[in-house]
Amino acid sequence: MGKRHRTEMGGYNELLETTQWSQVMRAGRGHGDQKRTALGAIAAQYWKPVYSFFLRKGFDNERAKDLTQGFFTDVILGRGLLGKADPGRGKFRSLLLKAATNYAEDCRRKDAAAIRSPDKPLVSLEGIDGARLITSPADESPDRAFHRAWASTLLGQVLDEVAQQCRQADQMTHWAVFQARVLRPITDGAPPVPYADLCRQLGIDRPDQAATMNTTVKHKFETTLRRHVRQSVESDDEVSGEIAELMEILSTARP
Repeated sequence: MGKRHRTEMGGYNELLETTQWSQVMRAGRGHGDQKRTALGAIAAQYWKPVYSFFLRKGFDNERAKDLTQGFFTDVILGRGLLGKADPGRGKFRSLLLKAATNYAEDCRRKDAAAIRSPDKPLVSLEGIDGARLITSPADESPDRAFHRAWASTLLGQVLDEVAQQCRQADQMTHWAVFQARVLRPITDGAPPVPYADLCRQLGIDRPDQAATMNTTVKHKFETTLRRHVRQSVESDDEVSGEIAELMEILSTARP
C-alpha cells in the first residue's frame, strides 16, 4: 500500500484524522453537508494558488477567474479528483498543481464559451483583481506563482490566528514588537527594528522587556505555524522541511 503508515489500517486512519487528507477524503468520498463543508474548506484554501497559476499562464484577469471556477467545477467536482486522491502519492498541492496544468492546456484548445461555471460556485471571485494579487517578479513561473500563493495564504491564516491570540490575551504591544522584529523582515525584507527604538515607539520600559514580548509571540507563531503545516503533510518528520520551503518561497517572492 505504499508508505510505512499504510501498513496498518489503524495508522492510516489516524493519518487521515490528523492531516488535511481527512478533509480531502471527506470532500471526495463523503456525503451531504459533510461533503459540502469539506469542499468549501478546500476551495477556500486553494482558490488563490489556482487563480495565480492561471494568471501566470498568460490568461487575463477575467479569463483566469473563469478558469478557476471551471477548474473547481469540472475537475474537482465533475471528474472526482478528490475521490482519486491518495496520501501515499505525495503532497495534495502537487496533485492540484498537476491537475491545474492539464486543465489550462485543455482549455487553451477550447473556446471560452465551453468552460462551465457552477450555478453556486465554491468560491466567489467577484471583484478580484489579478494586478493587485500578483506582487512577485513579472517573470515568475506559473508553478512558482501557485506555490507562492499557497505560502501566502497559509501564512495569512497563521498570522490571523496569532493576532487573535494576542488580542484575547491583551498583548497587542507584544504583537507590534513581533511585527517589527520578525514579520516585516519575512514579508518585506526589512531589517528588524532595534529594541531600543521599539521601546521609544511603543512605550516599553526596557529593551529586555521588548525582547521577552517578542519571544512570547514568536512561540505562539511557531506553534501555530507547525500545527497548520502539519495538516498538509503526512508525518511530523516533514513539518520542518515544509516550513523551510514556505519561508524560502516567501523570501524570493518579494517585489
